[in-house]
Amino acid sequence: MSDTSLPSSDDLFPDPLVDIAAELRLDEDQGPGREGRWQIEDELAAEWAMLKLAEAQDRISAVVESTTAYVERAQELLRRKTAEDRRTVEFMAEQLQDYALRCRAAGKGATVTLPSGTVRTQKGRGETIQISDPKALVAWARKNAPEILSSATVTDLRDLAEIRHGKVIHPDSGEVIPGTYVEPEGEPTAAAPKPL
Repeated sequence: MSDTSLPSSDDLFPDPLVDIAAELRLDEDQGPGREGRWQIEDELAAEWAMLKLAEAQDRISAVVESTTAYVERAQELLRRKTAEDRRTVEFMAEQLQDYALRCRAAGKGATVTLPSGTVRTQKGRGETIQISDPKALVAWARKNAPEILSSATVTDLRDLAEIRHGKVIHPDSGEVIPGTYVEPEGEPTAAAPKPL
């Protein structure tokens, strides 16, 4: 907290008001209007309550600020301490995936089973149509293919367009559809080591 923070309510008010708070054991769980609940009766008590509110908000802010700084330091430490292992995971997973794909291509099956884990492969989903520039696609479709506008999702585009020679083509006009591209077939794999 800075030097300009509010003085403590204990500094401004004599012990009787502080003692009142201790005696009453302020219980925020008691609803308004319940018997025995403390209430502000005059300006002096209202000022004391306002200072208590400000002090509590100050403490909350300080905890949030210090916790945020701690979390940021912890996240940076986590990044530094795991950087080498994350690079190893990325490299080894890539190597295992490549090995499994080569085994599958050689007719050895879709799964490589090792003593320490397995690498599974599955057939790719084929080429897919993706949207790279929605504005260009919409502008083209307004003039040439309004049916695309009624369902401009990638799934629907597959029904309304064709892939020819790596390009997205409108089947009726043979025109390349702007704002789209073909994502090549992938070969998904998953490496799952056994727990050590």
